[in-house]
Amino acid sequence: MANTAADCDAMLDASGRAKQALAIGDQLRYDPDHRGLIGLAREKKFGPLMKMSRLRGLKTACATA
Repeated sequence: MANTAADCDAMLDASGRAKQALAIGDQLRYDPDHRGLIGLAREKKFGPLMKMSRLRGLKTACATA
């Protein structure tokens, strides 16, 4: 989002002045854990992938038949 807390504050202030929401996008395509899960899904080693989710530092995947 920004390199410093001050830069973050400036972005939040600017969005407030503009009366617009500040949105942050997160790309996972190069994350090694994410890539590993995608590889497992493609291999179907554990059956079809039914759900994949990631919560701040917690990576989970569920495969069921």
